[in-house]
Amino acid sequence: MVHMGFGSVVHPNVTIGRRVKMFHHVSLAAETLPGSESRIVIEDDVVIGAHAILLGNDRGGIRIGRGAVVGAGAVVNRSVPPGVAVIAMPDRAVKPVKDYSS
Repeated sequence: MVHMGFGSVVHPNVTIGRRVKMFHHVSLAAETLPGSESRIVIEDDVVIGAHAILLGNDRGGIRIGRGAVVGAGAVVNRSVPPGVAVIAMPDRAVKPVKDYSS
């Protein structure tokens, strides 16, 4: 784990391949009970950026293909093909926030 993987959470139903680089505050969460057949599988040579969330489900889980890159802050809830990069949407202003200071 790069940066020691500080603050990362890994569900028991996660399988991590070789040479995977995972930065800090990564969540590998499966919406299923430990021991279920539904899994998150991270294949070899994957890079997972800081604050990324991989969210599996009880309908088959997800697979992150060999050599894929999950960008910092990305939220992934479906499988990623080998060699593909997925990134977080750039932040943007949506609407002004009402001033509550008065």
